[in-house]
Amino acid sequence: MKVTVIYGQSHKGMTWSISQLLLEYLDPDEVEEFMLPRDGPPSCIGCNICFFEGEERCPHKDRVSSIVASMLASDVIVLASPNYVDGMTGAMKDLMDHLAYTWMSHRPNGEMFTKTAVVIASSAGAGNGHVLGSMEKQLRSWMVPKVHRIGLISHAYGIDDLTDKKARKVDRMCSRVAGSILSHRGRFHSQSVRGSCSTCSGACSPAPPRGTRRIPHGGGGTDGLKVSDLGGIPGKTVKASIPVITAVKMRVHVNGVEINVEIEGSGPPLILLHGNGEDHSIFDRAVFHLSKHFTVYLPDSRGHGMSSPVDEYHYDDMAEDMYRLIRELRIDTPVFCGYSDGGIIGLLLASRHPGLLSKLIVCGANTDPSMLKGLFMFRCRHSKRLSSDPKIRMMLEEPHITAEDLSKIDVPTTVVAGSRDAGKLEDTEFIASSIGKSEMVILKGETHGSYIEDGGKLARIVMDACGIE
Repeated sequence: MKVTVIYGQSHKGMTWSISQLLLEYLDPDEVEEFMLPRDGPPSCIGCNICFFEGEERCPHKDRVSSIVASMLASDVIVLASPNYVDGMTGAMKDLMDHLAYTWMSHRPNGEMFTKTAVVIASSAGAGNGHVLGSMEKQLRSWMVPKVHRIGLISHAYGIDDLTDKKARKVDRMCSRVAGSILSHRGRFHSQSVRGSCSTCSGACSPAPPRGTRRIPHGGGGTDGLKVSDLGGIPGKTVKASIPVITAVKMRVHVNGVEINVEIEGSGPPLILLHGNGEDHSIFDRAVFHLSKHFTVYLPDSRGHGMSSPVDEYHYDDMAEDMYRLIRELRIDTPVFCGYSDGGIIGLLLASRHPGLLSKLIVCGANTDPSMLKGLFMFRCRHSKRLSSDPKIRMMLEEPHITAEDLSKIDVPTTVVAGSRDAGKLEDTEFIASSIGKSEMVILKGETHGSYIEDGGKLARIVMDACGIE
């Protein structure tokens, strides 16, 4: 395995140290590293030559081509930038500007669809979401199908100044991402993709080869994949010579928001929905097992991951999002497995739409805020940062699911909780006893999310519920 690492600065500080720890866990056969601005191009001058005449005519091609060649020869691409005024460093942005021609809406390189990527950001006190998101957007626009995030608010200058708690957190994040990458190796297949450029009306790229087939995006039986599904220009359609595709990312407009969805595997449909403040990547390890048996749909809830944000969050709206998503993609009676908030949404979905699902699996769900344990609620209510988050406010005020609501669920349901979960055991028992066809599974020694992040344990729960050996 080869890894290319591009650092947004030449200083070997916190971000560099986190990258080195990730490399230790990946243990690649070859690593090629680029320190910007030393190894990168100067600022893009906006000449548009790369669009109209080709990247080989770029006046800075000698400083760009070696980086591109390294990325194309690698299995894993790492972009690492500290937080500079709520964004990636200027040197990293300069490089991204020089690679605009590779965007899906211009002249994409199909080899990028075989890559896995990691974005890494750190800051002393500010958040890293915008830094990680902007780097991930570049990678997605290059057609990289899987991007992992590692972000750290360090409250320290260097790695040696981290508290033990922060150091353990960094170690867990790097270990988890490396484990996911190593378990997914070889799942994306090489393909050739050429698109029509919206800037020059096709002048910068040849037309798609005749006889090619369109990329399927599952469920809905549609005959094409819009560029907007992959973050490009709405209305454009790309054809690709792809005999098999095992992972697809799209954005689906439902209920007034755009929901980001990733689809992997083949078999009967299974929807995995994450919890509060997370995204679909929390299921990475489980998907490795489940995609062998199911077509796995991995949506990001509104305001999470790559789905569009809103000002206020309500479980009712999120349940309606999932209902309309299932209808829009024409997913026929899927198994629905929801974790934490995803479990709450699953209960509401099954209660309000009989016959929509074939099975329901809820993990770590609660029916009322009062059913969350005291310490967990205390931290949420009294942390200024947490209590000001509209997603956390939703969790503090909702849901209010009654026994009558639960009695309307007509599908076989597995109710799961850890013995050390954030919710009270009596609430888990209440959910299970109020649903006609249900079983309760209490996982000894597990916390709210430990068995979810483990992946193999969650996969076993899902397969047992579906009768798969």
